[in-house]
Amino acid sequence: MSKSLRKYLDTLLDPRNMTLILVVAAAFLLGGIIYILVSATPRELQAFIIQHNMYQSINELIVVVVAYIFGALSLIYMYSTMRKKSMETIKTAGLALLLLFISLTMLSYLYYLKNAR
Repeated sequence: MSKSLRKYLDTLLDPRNMTLILVVAAAFLLGGIIYILVSATPRELQAFIIQHNMYQSINELIVVVVAYIFGALSLIYMYSTMRKKSMETIKTAGLALLLLFISLTMLSYLYYLKNAR
């Protein structure tokens, strides 16, 4: 049982599969948001956004979600780099560091937005 579970986790944590899983999860999230926006009438949606003062929080939510996706992709690529040691992994490590830098930059921008008020 332990070997089959480990094999399943290795297959699931493979960078190609994990990237696909993250893309599918992001697509479902985006699809749900688009469905909510389409199903609500413009007056209901505008009233809800104004009533809950969501202009700023929607921007914050988008920044956090994108930063977390980039951070997760970065961790996946770093995991892949640690497992295989070849010339191709140097490119993967560079991509992982770039994604991590982008996610940290976005989170610092969010921190700036919250403290700029």
